[in-house]
Amino acid sequence: MKANPDIAGTGVIIGFMLSAYLTLILVILHYIFNPQCCKNFIDHGFVSLIKPKVWKKMSSTNAETWAQAIRDSLLMLSDTQLITGTAIMLCGYSQLATGLDAYHWEVVVCLAWFSSLTHLATLSSLRDHFRDRPFMALCRAGLMGVVLIPLTVSFGSTGYIFQNDNGSWPAKCLFSSASMSHVHNKSGLDDGIQKSSYNTPLVVLSVIYFVLSYLTCVVSIFKPTARFARK
Repeated sequence: MKANPDIAGTGVIIGFMLSAYLTLILVILHYIFNPQCCKNFIDHGFVSLIKPKVWKKMSSTNAETWAQAIRDSLLMLSDTQLITGTAIMLCGYSQLATGLDAYHWEVVVCLAWFSSLTHLATLSSLRDHFRDRPFMALCRAGLMGVVLIPLTVSFGSTGYIFQNDNGSWPAKCLFSSASMSHVHNKSGLDDGIQKSSYNTPLVVLSVIYFVLSYLTCVVSIFKPTARFARK
């Protein structure tokens, strides 16, 4: 298997993971410093559980200062997650025709999935902010919709299960049943594509989960749709 540092390099993986976890930490802090973001008993219970007592005694001025700083940082990292997720998907699709192997394609899909879900978490956390800025919300919803299509298509190619294979064959074979049958035979696996070699429930549930998460966030960041959903 040929190394591909643009996709699976140590720096790339570390960069994705650090930015995603930093974003997650800021999402949690945003809920802590912005109690109005808590819309249900689960949010309130979670925040009351993790919020230190010393922060409860913080003055409203200091709390608002921290809230503004966290919100601005979260907006920046939200855009970063959207851009990096889009970039890694474009990188993966652009290399399919030039022989990108199945292993690195799986890495592309996983990183894009991770980045996109992290971005959706920021949209949910910042929904009140976006409701007052419909153009900003529309831009993010539109860009996320652009990512949604290729990412959803890519899910269908990740359902194949290989127990004794390192994925060194071309990833474009994942998009063709005839090619996958040839890969099976060449790898000494099943004779043709058997039902057990494709995890249909995983693919279907992944697509449903991602699409519903996207739609839920889109509904929540616009005032008219959010008001209609509460009825």
